[in-house]
Amino acid sequence: MKQKRFWVMLLLVMCLVQPATVWSEELEKSAEVATSPARQEECPGTFGPILTDTGDFYSFGFDLQITYGAWENLEVFTVIPMAVNWASSVNEPGPSGDRSASYGGFGDVNLTFKYLLLNEGPLAPAMSAIFATDFPTGHYKRLNPNNLGTDELGGGSFVFTTGLNLAKWIKPFIFYGNLYYSMPTSFTNDDGKQEPRDFVTVNLAAEYPITEKWIALLELTSAWDAGRLF
Repeated sequence: MKQKRFWVMLLLVMCLVQPATVWSEELEKSAEVATSPARQEECPGTFGPILTDTGDFYSFGFDLQITYGAWENLEVFTVIPMAVNWASSVNEPGPSGDRSASYGGFGDVNLTFKYLLLNEGPLAPAMSAIFATDFPTGHYKRLNPNNLGTDELGGGSFVFTTGLNLAKWIKPFIFYGNLYYSMPTSFTNDDGKQEPRDFVTVNLAAEYPITEKWIALLELTSAWDAGRLF
């Protein structure tokens, strides 16, 4: 299943906020650095149905995140994604004649280092720098044509990302911003050698707390082709 890498989405959702799991006492100390509710600077990720001119493709996924506070202001976390893909009403059936299929498994594992550069102040937002690596652990080659592309769960390359996170609490709203530059490595899949292009990601979001457990979220996510730096 070929998915477009770059997309823009404007989404208004109601999100249920669950208490975060703290994996170490040091993480609790580092979390106390923030002076307002604007502690998590990453904009929430979203996804939904993937509609193409060859059929309808749906993806359901969730991430397992394990976070460790290495020392004050430095946070290390790994994200293990899991996904289930479905295809239906496919125009070109597989070798067995099926026009629908499904497949599930692990995606590309991410390891991120995040360092707090600036605490939130009366005017200044909280600012942190990140360096992240995506590992090609998801299935991306030797695809089974009977699965109609649903077994493509990974990108196939290592992706090195660096950038900044910003967060600011302006009562009663919390605003977020991300600016990332990502560099994928070359790889080989069933179609031969691939040289994916670098891309720049810009995310903006705003939260409004409705109750202690419910918030309204307005999110804009975007990415642009940046050629190849190396």
